[in-house]
Amino acid sequence: MYGIIYKAFEQYVIDTFDVETWNNTISKSLVSMNTKTIDQPYNDAITFEIAKQLSKRTNLTIDKILFQLGEYVVKITREKYLLIMQSRDSDFKDYLLNLPSFHNRMLLIYPRLTPPEFKVTVVNDTILMLHYYTSTPGMKEYIQGYLNGLVKVFENSVLIEHVVSRELNKFEDVFKISW
Repeated sequence: MYGIIYKAFEQYVIDTFDVETWNNTISKSLVSMNTKTIDQPYNDAITFEIAKQLSKRTNLTIDKILFQLGEYVVKITREKYLLIMQSRDSDFKDYLLNLPSFHNRMLLIYPRLTPPEFKVTVVNDTILMLHYYTSTPGMKEYIQGYLNGLVKVFENSVLIEHVVSRELNKFEDVFKISW
């Protein structure tokens, strides 16, 4: 496994289903991705493929799985890697504002990493726009789940609204987050 994201996915599948489901899902995902191991830098395409294979095994929709995976990444990060959560800041708004720089720092540490990109636009004191860029289509629900997981962690009362999806050079999803 490479990093906490894939470890969180593994734990999600084992906790929600069982070890056999994880082993079968990951082996099918690796075949589909034409790779022999998941020990590689994080990539949205692998995440989507894991969700796709898990959907086939469990009859849950890919969107539901991606949403739950997003929530679970936050849960596992908080439980097992609290320092990472704390390094991004102590409240929801500041956490989101620091998300782009956190990913940029990860690129310096892990140059082969292919994380998605985030951009945050402050509209006013109570509204942020979170832009999520990836080369993999269909990741909107993953980010929705991730944001929902953060809301639970920071115990905020916020409204998260997906406002746009578009394909430019990359896929972009924009979320309006208001307090």
